[in-house]
Amino acid sequence: MASLCLMVSFKAYSQKQHHVVDSWDKKPIEFVSIISSNGKGIYSDENGFFSISCVGSDSLFISRVGYEAIRIHCESVKDTILMKPINNLKEVIIKTRKNKQKTKTEWIGFLDYKSKGYLTNINQVALFITNHFNEPKKVNYIKFNFSKIRFSGPTGRMKNVEIIVRLRIYGVDKKGFPSNDILNDNIIANLREKQKSIIFNIENKDIEMPVNGFFIAVEFIGYANEEKYIGSDNSNFNKLLQFAPVFSKGHSFANSWYKKNHTSDWKKLISNQSSQSNFNFGVEVQIN
Repeated sequence: MASLCLMVSFKAYSQKQHHVVDSWDKKPIEFVSIISSNGKGIYSDENGFFSISCVGSDSLFISRVGYEAIRIHCESVKDTILMKPINNLKEVIIKTRKNKQKTKTEWIGFLDYKSKGYLTNINQVALFITNHFNEPKKVNYIKFNFSKIRFSGPTGRMKNVEIIVRLRIYGVDKKGFPSNDILNDNIIANLREKQKSIIFNIENKDIEMPVNGFFIAVEFIGYANEEKYIGSDNSNFNKLLQFAPVFSKGHSFANSWYKKNHTSDWKKLISNQSSQSNFNFGVEVQIN
């Protein structure tokens, strides 16, 4: 990640350090999710290193978008862990057209600031967006609104820091839950203190909105300043700074979900007994 050049020290860790690398080119893999069967979880840093307690009959579940997930028994965990990339090569058919068609775009989703609330201390938020075109549509941009950035950490107020988030796009299963990854690229963004929104450009990713809709999500990875990166895990989670996702009240349709930490299950957002809510995600789709 070009915008994040950090030197990280792991002297504070008592556990053994491991390194996650790509099985093809042997390059380090940043921000990999590592979850132990004992309930602990952590992310690798931007250089692919992590340390986590893993003993006895425990096992590690290691995953990241763009790679095949693996499960390893603790006694078999090596210093260097290889992850196999998912092959996403698609057949490309080029057609010639006599008349060049103009393309139009339309924003769909929920981007209403008039009535809002917000959540903090969460790992991931997701919003289901309905495809009302009844056909697949190419996605160009995704916008995410948030209310504020909370710059507090284990030692109190922090300066010159940025929140690190990852864009996620999920399919929907038969029960209406977020399911498989549709976006298999690691798209990372840094959020600064006075920001109120962020726009992800995915024009060149060839992502289509399925006929049955999809979930747009943002995952909190951790934060960084000029000296170090501190990852999100379920032991220090509430001590770390967070973005505060905006949600709009009063919509008749609501299908927003969240995770308290990256080892927890998805939960549906309901603001109160009389009003449902939607996180503020918008999607620009290409229409003809």
